[in-house]
Amino acid sequence: MMKTVLFVCTSCHSGGSAGENAAGMWFDEFADACRVFHGAGYRVATASPVGGGIPLAPGSGFSDAAAPGDPLLRSSTPLERIDPHDFEALFYPGGPGPMWDLVNDNCNAMLLGAFFACGKVVGAVCHGPAALLRSRRRDGYPVIHERRMTGISDAETRSDGMAESLPFSLERRLRSGGAYYSQREPGMEYVVTDGNLVTGQNHASAGATAAMMVELMHPAEIARRKIRA
Repeated sequence: MMKTVLFVCTSCHSGGSAGENAAGMWFDEFADACRVFHGAGYRVATASPVGGGIPLAPGSGFSDAAAPGDPLLRSSTPLERIDPHDFEALFYPGGPGPMWDLVNDNCNAMLLGAFFACGKVVGAVCHGPAALLRSRRRDGYPVIHERRMTGISDAETRSDGMAESLPFSLERRLRSGGAYYSQREPGMEYVVTDGNLVTGQNHASAGATAAMMVELMHPAEIARRKIRA
């Protein structure tokens, strides 16, 4: 049976008290990761806080008019209906949306905790690591505590002109949550792996993040992790 990677995506079209800030998912990150997983023989399924259509961030690359009609984008499953045992790995694409909804979503926090507790591979790219901030380990610490990570940097949000429209600095929140955050120059591909956690810094890192997740899901790597545990 073909194994499946779950993409947990935002449901947030816009953020701010008056909905004045564009949100959504960054389409190119979604598409780049999908191509890698499909090429490696994995199915992809999508989930989001409220289910249904996944909003796409303006300017995120969906020039093909058919892209928003993709079934994966049109009919995501509500998070409350997801069973983590049905999936091989969990991936969070970025775009501003996760910083408005997934960061505070209890269903997402519990789902993420279940994936970590089972030792399954978790990946996130760009703004996507915001979805990891609420979840806690069994010892009460954040799941990101003392994990090597990356995510969109303050320098990149400034250069993109997005710093004032986001609810917080992801770089600072990762550091304050106990993560060992690192980065490269804005726009450079950069991926950090720590055990079963893989994070990518920016749009350019989505494909490489997915490729590293595939490597970690290889049976030989899973066997080595079990031996080390």
